[in-house]
Amino acid sequence: KKENILFANRIYEEAKLLSKYEKSEKLSESSEFAHKRYDLMRTLLWINTIKTNGKCENEISTVVYLYELKTEDLAKKATQNVWSKILTDLKEQKGDEILLIPIATDSDTASLKAILENYSVEKYPVVIINNKEVISELSGVENLVEFLE
Repeated sequence: KKENILFANRIYEEAKLLSKYEKSEKLSESSEFAHKRYDLMRTLLWINTIKTNGKCENEISTVVYLYELKTEDLAKKATQNVWSKILTDLKEQKGDEILLIPIATDSDTASLKAILENYSVEKYPVVIINNKEVISELSGVENLVEFLE
């Protein structure tokens, strides 16, 4: 559990830094490769949480945020920005009580595709809580906290 939290926090902090650089367009050519790398690490983290589910005392809640990085749809981009802010607020509120795992579904990773076959997701963004609840409508942090309890 502790190692999953440390790994998730390290990925989260590095990805925030990548996002900051992307906004300033300092990494424009290599950003797609970096995103794929982070999405693969996040997918491996998700797989590890699935494997350890039920084996650890005081399990940690997982909040997997699935979105489309390469979408050109402005409405979808706006929705994803709102969801991202809500999930950041949730992470700040809950801290190490949750693992927030954002993953771009269009990174074309085989391991992610294999996991997603277990869920009936037809459009993104979605949030999967504790590998059970699939949420396609998000209204605020309170909405997510209900599913965590």
